[in-house]
Amino acid sequence: MSSDVQETDTEPLLPHHELTIGASEISINDPDSKKQNLCSQVYTFVCIKLKSILSTKYFWKCVLLGQFISLLLCGTAVTSGLLSRKGVHTPTASNKVLGDIFCAGGAFLYGVSNVAEEFVVKNFDRTEFLAMLGLFGSLINGVQFAVFERHEVENVNFYSAEIVICFVGFTICQFALYTCMTIVIQQTSATTVNISLLTADFYTLLLGLFLFKYQFHGLYFGSFAVILLGVAIYATKEPERKKNEPEMTNKEPVTQ
Repeated sequence: MSSDVQETDTEPLLPHHELTIGASEISINDPDSKKQNLCSQVYTFVCIKLKSILSTKYFWKCVLLGQFISLLLCGTAVTSGLLSRKGVHTPTASNKVLGDIFCAGGAFLYGVSNVAEEFVVKNFDRTEFLAMLGLFGSLINGVQFAVFERHEVENVNFYSAEIVICFVGFTICQFALYTCMTIVIQQTSATTVNISLLTADFYTLLLGLFLFKYQFHGLYFGSFAVILLGVAIYATKEPERKKNEPEMTNKEPVTQ
């Protein structure tokens, strides 16, 4: 009798087991099911990748510190615009070709100086670098001022409080820009700074809408998004160092 009961209990399980296997085979061979599985895998991969990128400190250092430097550069542009409205003009030339050559050469030299600055601040004392920058920068700018701008200064009304405030604001922004830039370059890289500085024009435009009634095109917003996307892509992975290159920390390099 026990054998009869055992046979009775096991017989209904066979059709159900076969039905389960058949359903699984149908689901595996179904094209829609394959597409759903592929989409699910891609979605999971993208979410995990974004989470790993957005959770890294280096990513947020590049984005936030880079935009902070851009805002400081925006301050210098705004104060320069205010000085221009007050009648303080810089010497200009009518040779457009020569101006384009100087502009391209200046951009190239500015990039070279930032890369050299990255090497200095990551291997030597940042305070010493700023001291030498201020010393030799004052000498070079003093000679340039005496040669090209000495006649323009004679027409500036330094008794005007608005002009003095604009000059002081420009000086403060320049001081904060080059002081903080050494910190940002030390924490990230010169490439991050150079890419991020491109967004300064967008911030200048936003302030110019209220101060100078600027007219703008909608492509400004698109260019701003593209630049931020470039910074984000660059910041997804920290640059690899050479084997003999020491790892940088937040501490100042020790000078002998």
